[in-house]
Amino acid sequence: MRYLYPENIKVTGIPTAVGQWLTGLFYLFFAEKMVSRAYAKAKGQPWAIPTRDKYNVCVASKVHIEEFNQASIHDVSLQGAVHELFPPHELYGGMPAGDIQGNLSLSQVLFKSSLRTHLPMLQPLLRKRIQDAFRVEISDKQSIDGWIKVPLHYTTYRMTARLNSLVIVGEEMSNDPMFTSALMRYLRNATILEEVLRIVPGYLSIIKPVISMAILQNRMQDLSRLITAQVQDLVSNPRPTGSRPMNCVQWSIERSRKASVKALSHHILAILFASTHQIPILIAFAFYRLCIHPEYVEPLRQEAKRFEGDCHDINNEDMPLFDSFLKEVARAHPITVVTMPHKVLAPFTFSDGTHVPSGNWLCIPQREIMQDAAHYEDPLSFQGFRFVDQTQSAGPVSESRFSHPSWTFPFWGTVKQACPARFYVSMVAKMVLAHYVTHYDFKLADSKARSTLTWGIACVPHPSLKILLRERDPETRWH
Repeated sequence: MRYLYPENIKVTGIPTAVGQWLTGLFYLFFAEKMVSRAYAKAKGQPWAIPTRDKYNVCVASKVHIEEFNQASIHDVSLQGAVHELFPPHELYGGMPAGDIQGNLSLSQVLFKSSLRTHLPMLQPLLRKRIQDAFRVEISDKQSIDGWIKVPLHYTTYRMTARLNSLVIVGEEMSNDPMFTSALMRYLRNATILEEVLRIVPGYLSIIKPVISMAILQNRMQDLSRLITAQVQDLVSNPRPTGSRPMNCVQWSIERSRKASVKALSHHILAILFASTHQIPILIAFAFYRLCIHPEYVEPLRQEAKRFEGDCHDINNEDMPLFDSFLKEVARAHPITVVTMPHKVLAPFTFSDGTHVPSGNWLCIPQREIMQDAAHYEDPLSFQGFRFVDQTQSAGPVSESRFSHPSWTFPFWGTVKQACPARFYVSMVAKMVLAHYVTHYDFKLADSKARSTLTWGIACVPHPSLKILLRERDPETRWH
């Protein structure tokens, strides 16, 4: 990897070829500890961790992060890293070149414009879907003295898939049991395949399609057939302007009129896959934090009553307590040790001379930044209302919002290439959390259970983490 070696930067690990290879291997299993130690030693300066075929260059100071943020997307690309992390041909059938100009670019337009514009109109449908999702996911569980035990991450994963499919393919398709079954099978196997592909070294890339066919091919084909039929119907029989469905399939067709049905179908499949990561992890950790911090339950119930489920307004000022609680959950439990990497497409040099050759990744060590006492008071304590001013006579007021990225809150990535779906994620998480606190009592099934499992850079709720739910008396839900 000598040709990829960054300049004017400290490289973590043993300074030999074999040592660097071993460091890259250890990064798969101990990324959290390695990043934490490197961050402490670097004292704000950039550093690099070698993986098996590239260097992950981490920047943590305000100056470096702002320069990273201002870099051209043609030099530092989120899409380039996404396609390496989640190989499109293996995970969702690929994207025919030239059919859609920038798969990721179209998604950004859909989420920034089309979806955000329709959020107020989607709320009633999402509210009903949340009620149905809770009912479906816990209805077959055995009750003991009124308490139902549910696996936390598995349950939020399936609930979120039901919610996201409403927005992505629409109400009619997402209500089809055949689609739901195919979707759940695809997402389960795609998640397994994603992890398997992550440990396959670059020099064995030739076997990735074979692995994909063995694990995912049939599941992907089942779901793809249903999506293709829907896309073909909407393309062949365009609806009048006033009666067009509010979903990503329709918006993709409107914004990519020259794209083929095949390309659009692959694009929708990619969105379904990408939507399964962030929301379920965020919601699961929010549920967990409410179990171990019950002092926040009553204030949140009162705010849910005050807003009566209206979780989105045009000024993004709704539900300040819920907003702060979710931001604190994200700060305490980032879903990755570092932000989503960006691939360096052209050699990139920072103002201090730090030089990153093309082929490497640029990252921000978000977990360490968001848990650094230099940026947050008492950062290791959970303070659910850290980001609200509760001294105002008119009621709590947000001091900073969950959906707003900054260099000290890089949960959404860089400001310039921040997650385009963050307003949707924020709204849905508030709606789910409001339903959770108003309709259920809850507690941990095992107070000693591990909360987090770290694999590579991912930090997810531990599979053994379970909660107990008990439905509240309808007459006292709002009291």
